[in-house]
Amino acid sequence: MKIVYKWLLALLLLAILAVSIIDVAGRYLLNKPLQGADDLIRFGMGLVVFAALPAVCRAGEHIAVDLLSSRMSAGARALLERVFRVAAAVLLAFVAWRLYVLGAAALGSGERSPILLLPYPPLIFAMAAFALISGLVEILRAFEPIPRVAAGGPDPKAG
Repeated sequence: MKIVYKWLLALLLLAILAVSIIDVAGRYLLNKPLQGADDLIRFGMGLVVFAALPAVCRAGEHIAVDLLSSRMSAGARALLERVFRVAAAVLLAFVAWRLYVLGAAALGSGERSPILLLPYPPLIFAMAAFALISGLVEILRAFEPIPRVAAGGPDPKAG
């Protein structure tokens, strides 16, 4: 299931790339840009970023800057890891809530994309759902055992 999810995300990125290439090539070689390319790219980017977020959260592959944790004890690092996971969950829940409010407003106003007239609410609600799922993943991760490597211990897989 995880591999299918990653392939779907990769296909979405490939579709965004194809639309971009066709648009740029059409614009500069044929003087005919792809109609609605901006709409498709905006929708695709919004979807791919938020759809990938649960997988990134589950794998713990967020961007991390290690300024202080290398000077902390293993216990302090483990505690800090849990605090950051809970903070990420709270932040993602806030993002999901705000996206839901934005989606409800767009639904009420019938807001659509400028060229293709694609409705915004389904995309916004999908983004809200992915943000909420990501927040739930972070909460679950906050209560998982912290690997020894993250806590500063030796890597059990290292030979």
